Amino acid sequence: MRAAASLLPSGPSLGTDYESRMLRTVSPTRWSQPHWRILCYHTVPDSLTDVFRAQLTAFRDMGFCFVDLDQGLKLCQGQGFTRPTMTVTFDDAYLTTYTNALPVLEELGIKGFHYLIVDYVNKGRTYRAENPLPAMTWDNVRDWVRRGHGVGSHTFTHAYLLTCSDSDLIHECALSKQVLEEKLQVPIRHFAYPCGLHSMRTYRLIKAAGLYDSVATIRRGRMWAGHDPYKLRRDVCDPKWPLESVVRVMRLADRWYWLGCVRRCLHRHLCERRRRRLDQEHGYRI
Repeated sequence: MRAAASLLPSGPSLGTDYESRMLRTVSPTRWSQPHWRILCYHTVPDSLTDVFRAQLTAFRDMGFCFVDLDQGLKLCQGQGFTRPTMTVTFDDAYLTTYTNALPVLEELGIKGFHYLIVDYVNKGRTYRAENPLPAMTWDNVRDWVRRGHGVGSHTFTHAYLLTCSDSDLIHECALSKQVLEEKLQVPIRHFAYPCGLHSMRTYRLIKAAGLYDSVATIRRGRMWAGHDPYKLRRDVCDPKWPLESVVRVMRLADRWYWLGCVRRCLHRHLCERRRRRLDQEHGYRI
């Protein structure tokens, strides 16, 4: 949720007094209700590796158990969740995911999932950011997979799918999948939108193409059994953000999600009442 994301500070402070008051209304204590959350990281700088470890440890202390993406999807499409459950994902193929995040994941016994931009790996560097950074090599990715961590597609060039033609969109998704499967010799069944940008058009095109079993966004929030696998929610997270702020924004996003559900139910109810009133006024049988 863009509004919730805007409350995240870039430093230790919580922003304006108004934002601080909003965040303080959301308790950062343990989660108890069974559900599934997916974290979305990008880079883990050398100076913040210990903070990254502390964040994951703190989520575990808050009551979350960690599962890989396939396990989470299986529970989501089946029996559901018996406790708060979390999956850790990464986007783009930054080298620090391999050099810094991977050892922490191994230490904590967590299986991560990485949505890769194929051309970043081909070139060994990123090129969408203002300051290009080193990217993983194919050997790095193969070692990531060999250690039991998952990989998926994030398009071939980090294309902005909202502005792509239908054919270019499918080409980006299909070519990425094809190259990843050829290079890694594993099935590629999961996809994440670049920058989280998507629409009903992208949703329908990718689902109809049958290339992937799931598609991830960066819309925040929790998920339960029966959640649409082509609209996976992810909470963007960064080691430089204070954990207390991250947790409070996650809880605030949950509150806004429920408010949205109430609004949609109320809208449907009012529309139905209006339809019945019009039917009665025109003498139709209900």
